Order: sequence, then C-alpha cells, then structure tokens
Amino acid sequence: MKLFYKFTFLGLIAFAIIFSSQNIKAQEEENATGFEFTYGADLISRYIWRGGELAGKNNPQFQPSVNFSYSTESAGTVSFNIWSSFGLKKNYIETDFTLSYNIATNFGEFGVSLVDYYYPYQKQKFFNFKDNGEGSHTVEAAFSYVPTEDFPLKLLLANNILNDLPNDNSLYIEASYPFELLTLSFNAFAGAAKGNSLYYGVNTDKFELINTGISVSREVSFTESFAMQFGLDEIYNPHTKKNYIVLKISYYN
Repeated sequence: MKLFYKFTFLGLIAFAIIFSSQNIKAQEEENATGFEFTYGADLISRYIWRGGELAGKNNPQFQPSVNFSYSTESAGTVSFNIWSSFGLKKNYIETDFTLSYNIATNFGEFGVSLVDYYYPYQKQKFFNFKDNGEGSHTVEAAFSYVPTEDFPLKLLLANNILNDLPNDNSLYIEASYPFELLTLSFNAFAGAAKGNSLYYGVNTDKFELINTGISVSREVSFTESFAMQFGLDEIYNPHTKKNYIVLKISYYN
C-alpha cells in the first residue's frame, strides 16, 4: 500500500511537469486543447481549517498556489493543484498536492479528488509514506456534488485513506452555498466530523458540528487588468465553542 501511494505521488509530479511543458503551446491553442494554467495567492490573518486553528494562534499566513487543468466540453476537467501555506510569525509550512476530476451532467456536477497533505516544518523525509500517523504525508479522498447552477448547494464527503492516526476517525461532511448580494459574494457553510478524532478535535463517538459560518468577499479592480479580492470569514465551531474571524486578501490571475 505504501508503495502504491509512493508511485501515485510520483505520477502527480509527472502530471504537473507535463502540464507545465505544454503551457506555452496551450496559451496559443487554448480553445483547441483546453489546457489552462492559473496561479494566485492569499494573505490571511490566521489559518482556520475545518473549524480548527492550525499553525499556532493568530499566526498570519501567506498561501500561494498554482493550478494546471485540462477541460473538454463532454468529458469534464482534470486538474492538478499545488498549494502552500507559510507562517509569517511562527514556524509553519504546509504543502498540499491535489489531483481532481470534475464533470457536469444532467444530474448535476460531480467531483472526486485525492489530496496529499505534507508538512515540511516537521522535518520528516519527503518520501516517508508510512501509515498510522508515522508518515510525512496524509492522503485524503473526497467526493463533491452540486445539483445545478441555479441551486449551487455543494455537498462534500472526505476521509483520509493513508496515515490516519491509530483508532482515529477522519470522516468529514460539509454543505456550502454561495450567493451574491449587491456587490458582495457570500458563501455559507456547515461541516461535521465523525469522532473520536484527534484530527478534528472531536471527543465523542458521533458526528459533531465543527465548522459553521459565512464568508464574504468583494473584488476591487485597480486597473483594467489587475484586481484583488478582499474578504472576511466568520467561523464558529459548535463542538469546541470557539469563534474565529479571518481577514483575507487574495490575487488570482
């Protein structure tokens, strides 16, 4: 199993290299090939992930990302994303590698993904693919569903398939709903995790709401070709009874 994930990860890297080499040609033939390369970055006041604070209390983060994708009209979109988070006040580095596939059908939009969570600040060997909390990579499989464009309620189901802690649960479900109001973009969300789970801080053996709240953002154009997004997240964890406010500045091409 560990060998399988090692070769899977090498495949993801090869996937990124192939997409990179095709990018210049893809820019010229974008309509014909469907290749796309995008990049961007967020600057956030603190790092809250699924209702819990990572990287230490009130540690601002710089979070750059690049995304390679190939789309077709009928067969969906394959994407490979590399995303990182760097602590500005305390030592924290996270790099996530995501391979995903999305397809729109008459029954809604379906998505599947594999996410590899890697934490360089822990100073473990990169190719340590051990299981049971001993490895340097935690791999998550996720499934998403959106019924229609007119009713964009997104449902997410995620669970770790490699390097879960012994006797720990990592099953997570979430519903989110984006909407526009005046000049603002909103996203309301609610997520629950199955305990007992050190991973999500759940100390019972049932589903607990851990991640509820709303995000609001607005894009501000500085020139015809340059714009940034300013946002605020209000997040409440009903299980731990903790509340978080996150300020965010984003740029994406």
